Amino acid sequence: MAGITPEAVDAMFPRVNGELHPMTSELRDYVTAGDSTRYDQLGKEMVRLNVSSNLLIQKWHDICFARCTKILEVKHRLHRHGGAIVDFMELYLRRGGDTIFLHDDNLTLEDYGVDNGMELYFKDNDPHSLAKNGGLEDVSLVQKYEISEEDYEKREKTLRNYVKKQREQDPNFRLFANRPKDLPGQEGAPERPATPENVGELYTVGARCQVGPGDRRGAGGYVGPVE
Repeated sequence: MAGITPEAVDAMFPRVNGELHPMTSELRDYVTAGDSTRYDQLGKEMVRLNVSSNLLIQKWHDICFARCTKILEVKHRLHRHGGAIVDFMELYLRRGGDTIFLHDDNLTLEDYGVDNGMELYFKDNDPHSLAKNGGLEDVSLVQKYEISEEDYEKREKTLRNYVKKQREQDPNFRLFANRPKDLPGQEGAPERPATPENVGELYTVGARCQVGPGDRRGAGGYVGPVE
C-alpha cells in the first residue's frame, strides 16, 4: 500500500458529513502508517516513481528505477507496462509544481534531478496505438462469443440434449431433482414462522440487530411490509 495517493485514500475511505467514522479513520491510519518512511530502506542509487500515461486510466505507483537509468531504457521499460512503442513515446517528469520534457534519450534520470515520489508521464503519440479509445482497458470492447440456435442444436454434448435424452427415458425427469429438500421454497422445507402481530413492538427502528447467516450487526432501519 506504500505510495498510495491522498486522492486514492479519500476514494477508499468515503466521508460522512465531512468526517470519517472513527473505525474508518483508524483503518486509514493503519494502511498509510508507513508512507512517511517508505523510502528509508531504499538505497541511495534507487528511486521510486509514479507512472501515468495520456491514453491509460490506470496508474502505477512506486515503480523502482535506478537513478543511473538512461531515458531510452526507461522508455523500453514503460513499453512493457503500457504498450506504447518507444519511437512514438514522449517522456515527461513531473516535479511538484513543474513538468520537464525528458528529450535526451542518452541522459539519465539522475541528470534530470529525479527524486522519490515524482511522476513519470509518458505520452503515446502512435496514431495506431493499441491503448487508444480504451483498447487495453475497456473490456466491453472485447467481442463476446455468440452461437446461433441452429449451430447450438447441431452440437451433441449440450445440456439441452442431455435433458432431452433423459426425458425420453423418464418423462418426469427434472434437473437438480436430488438437491436438498430443506432449502427455502423446496418441497419438504420447514415453513417460515408466522410474523408476530406485534412485530412493531418487538423490533423497533434503531434497535440493535444481528443478521444471519453471516452474523453481521447493525441497527434496524425499517419495520413493516415489503413488496
